[in-house]
Amino acid sequence: NVKSSLLGTVCNYVNGERRATTNTTLPMPQFYDIVKELSDSNTENCVMEVSSHGLKQNRVFGVRYKGACFTKFFRDHIGPKDHPTMEDYFMSKMKIFDVSEYAVINADCANADNVIEYARNAGCKVITYGIKGTADCSATSIERAMVNGSHGSRFTVSSPWYNGDVEVGMLGEFNIYNALLAIAVA
Repeated sequence: NVKSSLLGTVCNYVNGERRATTNTTLPMPQFYDIVKELSDSNTENCVMEVSSHGLKQNRVFGVRYKGACFTKFFRDHIGPKDHPTMEDYFMSKMKIFDVSEYAVINADCANADNVIEYARNAGCKVITYGIKGTADCSATSIERAMVNGSHGSRFTVSSPWYNGDVEVGMLGEFNIYNALLAIAVA
C-alpha cells in the first residue's frame, strides 16, 4: 500500500500507469513534469534508471537519492555522441553518488575499488554485492534449477539482512547479480 513509480529505459510506470519513453533519462522539462506529478499525488517512492548522459547533461539536477546503484562499467558508451573518453564516462556515472545517501556497488566490477572510493569520499554509506569475492551481500552454491516451470537459478544469499536460499526464474549470471542488487537495495 505504498505509492511507487518506476522510470527507466523500457517504459515508465507513473502511479500504476504505463507510459512509453524514448530515453533512459527523460529530458529535463519532461522529467520535472513527472516529478511534479509524483509530488502532487503523494507518491512515496520512485525507482529510476539514470543514464550517464542524463547525469552529464544535468537532466536530474536537484534530485537527491536515498540510494544509487552501480552495476558495471564497459566501453559501450564511448563515442562522439556519448562520452569521448573512458574517464569522462566514469566521472559522469560517479555524479550520482554526489547526491545519494547510500551506494550499492557490484564488488566484482573491474572498477569496484575506484567506485567505492568515490562513493565514500562523496559521503555515501557503501554496500557491496557480488559472487566472486568478499561482499556485504553475496551468493554462493549457485546452480541451475527449475523455478515455477522455467529454467532459472538457485543460490544461497549471505548478508547482514538475509541469509537463505533464493530462486530466480531466469538463467544467467547477470540475473543473479540483479537479484543480489535488489536484496541489497531493499
